Amino acid sequence: MGDGMRRLITFGIIFLLVLAMGSQSVFAQTQNLREVPEKRRGIPDILMVKEKVHPEVFLEEVSPNLTVKTTLKFDTRLEDPFWRITTYGETSETKTDDRSTFTFDFDHAAFDNMTIKLDGTAPEVEKRTYIVLMEIKIGDEVLTSISVDVTTEEFIGVYRAIHDAEMRIIRAEEEIASAEDAGVPSSMLETAKDFLESAEKFLENARAFYDAAKMNESRAAAEHAYDEATRAYDSARAAKGEHAGGLALVALGKYGIIAGIVIALLIVAVIAYKRRRWDRLG
Repeated sequence: MGDGMRRLITFGIIFLLVLAMGSQSVFAQTQNLREVPEKRRGIPDILMVKEKVHPEVFLEEVSPNLTVKTTLKFDTRLEDPFWRITTYGETSETKTDDRSTFTFDFDHAAFDNMTIKLDGTAPEVEKRTYIVLMEIKIGDEVLTSISVDVTTEEFIGVYRAIHDAEMRIIRAEEEIASAEDAGVPSSMLETAKDFLESAEKFLENARAFYDAAKMNESRAAAEHAYDEATRAYDSARAAKGEHAGGLALVALGKYGIIAGIVIALLIVAVIAYKRRRWDRLG
């Protein structure tokens, strides 16, 4: 084997060792800290645009014997962020930062756990948007990530209009299915199905407009969908009632014929009875 080949093999072995050591270092860092979920504070279910928010999380060491440093990367999509990072050990220390993204070194030799508090403002959004409230990484691995919906009263109103239209369409579908189960002929349900098809098209438009952040158009389409679905429901219900009424008339006709026959038989019986009495008297 030549010297060049030996150098190449030696370089390759050294490279792999360095890579393995680096990977172990990153892996070890990811195991040094963990979040305590029950100590989360100030996490909203939803945020309105420009609303202030104050999330807080707590991290602790996985082992009290660590003496290394762990590099944490912080990130948020809030506007005007202000971080307060307090580390605790035999003493405590607080550092602040006003950047959206930055790194912080946690010294395990000096501290055991830490509290991360963040003040910020929900950003302007064109539609209801899911944003990162607070994310903490170690290397490329996410230690904790908290996200929240940001919206406005207008977006909520349009979202509810779409939801109401969806529920009305479901009711119309159920009423049409109920009519079919009751034996209502398809010809009597054509109008209801036409209204339902129209409602579904309006609902599709409402969703598309919502995704395109065209709130006025989305609300109008959702309201049309609701109205058309209501017409479909009412039409199916009327068809079911009409069909039931027709069946009742048919049944009544049958019962009328039977009643007529019974009455006629009774009359014949009475006449026959009277004739027998007259025959005896004569």
